[in-house]
Amino acid sequence: MQPFGLGAVAWWLIAVLVTVTFLVLLVPWMPTRSLKIQASVTPFAMALFGGLAYLAKHYSPEAVLAMYSLTVLVFPVGMMGHRKETARRLLDREQNGATAENEPPRAMTVQMCIAATLLGGLAVWITL
Repeated sequence: MQPFGLGAVAWWLIAVLVTVTFLVLLVPWMPTRSLKIQASVTPFAMALFGGLAYLAKHYSPEAVLAMYSLTVLVFPVGMMGHRKETARRLLDREQNGATAENEPPRAMTVQMCIAATLLGGLAVWITL
């Protein structure tokens, strides 16, 4: 199977570009060192999960790379436009613990859900 008719090399390039995009956009947004580390590790943890799915479920490399790429895109797309407010709330949460005031903004939560639904649905659709 070749999602969108692209071969493994094209999907590798897309996966690398998506990972770099994730790291360039999200890591600088994080207000503390520990959050920057967590954001930096996220795409690699997702890649590990994709590798395990490849081995366990015998998906094609193209399908795994397409699913990885679209799933990693959920985060920058879902958080777009909410950088300052999210950073402020994350910093407040680290300093004061979880409260109702430092929950993620409702608009970002809705945007993240829409992004996850659309990109996740697209990932499933192109790999079936």
